[in-house]
Amino acid sequence: MYAWIAWTPYDFYRQLVAGGANTRAPMASAWVDEIAVRDMALHGAQLAAAIAYAEGERWLADSPARKDWIYLTRLGQHVAKQSVK
Repeated sequence: MYAWIAWTPYDFYRQLVAGGANTRAPMASAWVDEIAVRDMALHGAQLAAAIAYAEGERWLADSPARKDWIYLTRLGQHVAKQSVK
């Protein structure tokens, strides 16, 4: 049975940054999925919604150099760090 876990987009990005995401290195989509599932219990539609929201806010972007990789934008890193305060 799954427990209901309330989360915000900020929680997701804080976890990515805490897990080592930065603007200098793209992240494999599988790694992002692992962080989301392991640390936040985000699956399926919730995970897709979190990623879509981040892309819409320009916190995450597709890597132009690697297929199935994304990267944290400078804005995304700033927002993640500011939301901790």
